Amino acid sequence: MIAVKNISRKFRDKNVLSDISFDIEPNKVTSIISPNGMGKTTLISIVANLLYPDSGKVIFDDNISNYDIFPILSGEKNLYAKNTVYENVIYSSILRGLKKREIEENIAKYSKLFPLYETIKNKVVEELSFGQKRLTSIFSGIVSEAKCFLLDEPTEGLDLEHKEQLKQIIIFLKQERTIILTSHDHEFLASVSDKNLFLLNGKIAEEKDVLLFDELLDIYRKLYKAEDTE
Repeated sequence: MIAVKNISRKFRDKNVLSDISFDIEPNKVTSIISPNGMGKTTLISIVANLLYPDSGKVIFDDNISNYDIFPILSGEKNLYAKNTVYENVIYSSILRGLKKREIEENIAKYSKLFPLYETIKNKVVEELSFGQKRLTSIFSGIVSEAKCFLLDEPTEGLDLEHKEQLKQIIIFLKQERTIILTSHDHEFLASVSDKNLFLLNGKIAEEKDVLLFDELLDIYRKLYKAEDTE
């Protein structure tokens, strides 16, 4: 389990996060939900040890450490554009200490989850569509045996077919791994989330377990009346 304890973070004179505490349970999908500008990216960056809080801490149990988190942030910063998909997958796993034999075994083991891989493995990343890059990043994390995935806007750029594929991947992953998710795709969130944390004014305003799409949307609209309610 990962415990977020009394995390606060300020940028200039603005309190972005104010004494936030919650638990991220293993083998579940924990979603952090809010409109833009409410501190989602700041919060997940602190959990991933990419940013330090002003106060508070993130506590990992004996089965996981911050080294075990594989962050896949929004945008195209997760891959090396001039290398092939295969080279990126190999490199990510080597960084995490896997040997070449282990990496090849994992590629063979998990590629059935990614039918796309055989088609694009020898392509240079900069030639891929945005959606293909997102799936390549996730595949790299799975092959590298990361224990916790932090997915920021994972459906961004995905068509319906690839979005459904991603849903099945997440359902498979949470059997053995921990997933932290942010997205503006509320229908997708409702289809995969075990725990929903609604962020407002730097705090957790609502914490709910599994929600239907209509239930999630209703809470979202009530909390963020003056905000984007897409």
